[in-house]
Amino acid sequence: MHIKKEIKLGLLVIVAMTLLIWGFNFLKGKDIFVFGTQYFGVYENVNGLSDGSPVIYKGYRIGTVQRVRLHPELPGNFLVTLLISEDVKIPNNSVAQIQNMDIMGSKVVEILIGDSPEMMQPGDFINTDVGSDLFEQVSVEMQPIKQKTERVLVQLDTLLTHVNRIFSSEMEQSMQKLYSTIDHLQQTSQHISSSFQEGGHLANSLQNVEIFTSGLRVQAQNMGTTMENLAVFSQGLSEVDLASIAASADTLLIGLNELMTMATTGEGTLGLLMSDAELYLNMADATANMDRLLADLRHNPGRYLNFSAVNFGRRVYVTPSEKMAEENNIVFKVKVASSNEPLDIRNDIVIDDMPVFEDTDGRNYIYTVGETRSFEKAEILRLKLIDQFPKAEVISLRDGKPIRLNRALRQVNYKN
Repeated sequence: MHIKKEIKLGLLVIVAMTLLIWGFNFLKGKDIFVFGTQYFGVYENVNGLSDGSPVIYKGYRIGTVQRVRLHPELPGNFLVTLLISEDVKIPNNSVAQIQNMDIMGSKVVEILIGDSPEMMQPGDFINTDVGSDLFEQVSVEMQPIKQKTERVLVQLDTLLTHVNRIFSSEMEQSMQKLYSTIDHLQQTSQHISSSFQEGGHLANSLQNVEIFTSGLRVQAQNMGTTMENLAVFSQGLSEVDLASIAASADTLLIGLNELMTMATTGEGTLGLLMSDAELYLNMADATANMDRLLADLRHNPGRYLNFSAVNFGRRVYVTPSEKMAEENNIVFKVKVASSNEPLDIRNDIVIDDMPVFEDTDGRNYIYTVGETRSFEKAEILRLKLIDQFPKAEVISLRDGKPIRLNRALRQVNYKN
């Protein structure tokens, strides 16, 4: 069966027209053989977006811009039709943002996927946004550089202004100072030249130096005599019998060595004192007993001393309160300090060569000055000590034990 030429020609024309239409749309970015889901977006500014521009998601092309036209119902806005692959699901809160694709200014629509669980249906309107174009991005990036450049230009202008001032008025002043300096140098050289002439200062100084060196030559002869005397002195030292001196020193060292040997071996009195442990313990015990005896003597003098007011050529007055204090074995002292730890004022000498005594009641350390049967004398002593010890106070003791001051004053019948 033969096909007529007209049919073949018609089929060829149809195929050619189809290829032409497909090629034209393909060059525009449209593929008539590609199908997808249509979504719509409304933009106030498409920023150069055209039909056939790609639609991408994270850099991957998922569709194309099918059509860009003015919105028929919203004047001043654009209605953009997006054709997206059917296998791409878009949440309701997604955004279709127009962005730059390259430095040439080509535009692309990027889908910013939202997190809504509900998906858009074909024909729905998607949220839109327009990103900054290339020039805006460059302007933002160049803004800091522009500001820095402006600051540098201002500083450069200031620097040039100062340089101009220096090379104008200050340069003239500097040249005047330079001329003045050269003039002073010329005058100085003239003074130096005149000083070297006969009768000048430098000429006289050189003459004095010559006289001084002549005196040194004369003194050099005397130095010879001095050196001879030193030689005689050294000769006398060489004739000294150093051997006998060394022998005497050796004998002295031997005796000292024997003495130290006796001390370390326990021989002799010094050796016993250094090596006898029992003797050391007895001495320590005796010292401790003596310390306790002296402390008891201070607190209870009535146990060891009995005296009365006897006329030895002068009158001794004993007040009734002092007599009562003696009968009740009451004494008054001035307490200058107290602490739960020892202080470094023990045995310090205060007024009238009085030392500071240290006592303890088992818990605290008490530091007192003086001891008397008279409260008046103790109060006078306290007033003398008040500048050195602001917290000084009079305390009372009976049989060596503290008692209240009011009680002690009542017992001695003290009347103010």
